[in-house]
Formats: sequence, C-alpha cells, structure tokens
Amino acid sequence: MTSEMGTLYPSPDEARKTGGKAPLFLRIAAGAAKMGESKYDCSTHATSGNPIVTSKQTGRTFVLGWEEIIKLAIERGIDDKGPIRNGTKRLYC
Repeated sequence: MTSEMGTLYPSPDEARKTGGKAPLFLRIAAGAAKMGESKYDCSTHATSGNPIVTSKQTGRTFVLGWEEIIKLAIERGIDDKGPIRNGTKRLYC
C-alpha cells in the first residue's frame, strides 16, 4: 500500500492470511524507538540505505525513500532563509 509518502507493507501474518508473502528486507539494525506505549525497530535497507521502521505491535513495515525524505525536508523549510519552524513530536531512541 503506497501513501503520499513512503510505502507500508503488511506483517508476515497479514500477508499469509491473504495468500501473499510479506517482502523480505536485507537490513542493518539502527536501534529501537518508543512513542508513547508503541515500540518500533529502526533499521536501514542494506543496499539503498533507505530508513525502515517496523512496528512491534503489528509487525507492519514502513519504508521511506530518499526522494521522499528530501521532499519532506523541503516542505519543512530546509531551503528557507527565515526562522526554523519546529513543532513535531520527538521520537526517543
């Protein structure tokens, strides 16, 4: 399933229930994160270096490409010369 940014992949259990297969990612572990009560595994794709986030609650995996990260950075004002606009939630690793 593709959203406006990134791609969300089903958990292995969800994929099996629909007769499909969950994608296999060769990844490099980067750590773990927690937001509220939710926990995540953070890694990067071994060949592309794209960030990968896997929910420990659902087993679903989210991948964001570098082009999408650049677009997000532009939207957030990386090229603006004015004051920095912050205000996003902080993810603690």
